Amino acid sequence: MRTAIVEDERPAAERLGQYCANYEAETGRHIVTDTFADPAAFLEQYSPAYDLVLLDIQMPGMNGMRLAERLREMDSKVLIVFVTNMAQYAVQGYQVAALDFILKPISYFQFSRMMDRAFRCLEQRNPASLIVTSKRDTYRIPVADICYIESQNHKLLIHREGGVLEAWTALSAVEESLPPRQFSRVNAGMLVNLGKVAGVQRDNVQLLSGEELPIARRRKKEFCANLAYYYGEKSYV
Repeated sequence: MRTAIVEDERPAAERLGQYCANYEAETGRHIVTDTFADPAAFLEQYSPAYDLVLLDIQMPGMNGMRLAERLREMDSKVLIVFVTNMAQYAVQGYQVAALDFILKPISYFQFSRMMDRAFRCLEQRNPASLIVTSKRDTYRIPVADICYIESQNHKLLIHREGGVLEAWTALSAVEESLPPRQFSRVNAGMLVNLGKVAGVQRDNVQLLSGEELPIARRRKKEFCANLAYYYGEKSYV
């Protein structure tokens, strides 16, 4: 995610930059940040290359709300989040289709929840896919179609809607290519798409398809925590 921080107060800008770094380290999601203290200069050089703009409202030279209106004329897709102490502008944020409106002083918890939403919006616009190679062919598989992936006899079996695909790569390599927080291991050799899980009963994970997968006892607590977090995130969409 390429992010622009437009904030004239240096301590506030540095805090947002640090939060971006913390979030990147915590989630593994890559974030590139540019910081601008002058809203007019930001607008003058703007090109539709940013995914997210974190924007203060009370700034010298140009009101942040006016900047957002101009920005929206130039870029209909960029995500705009107001980070300000001016609560009276919250309603106006809807006029520029702002993703969020966060009041200062912002906590890291608030920030991370907002970033979760921002990444989900981007992922919905550009559905994630997994590229794998079988013996003779290369496939691009939509991540949303994958139910689970298991390692078996030095190959991978990718169970997806529509059948099973064999691939020749390591499970750990595939795991690094998948969206963070959407997949979790039930044992050392199996990754499950949390979006395909109906529930957990005793030592089995029940999928929406009706299939049941055994879960290792030492993995159960972590898997259930990941599942609860995943559906907790979904409730904020």
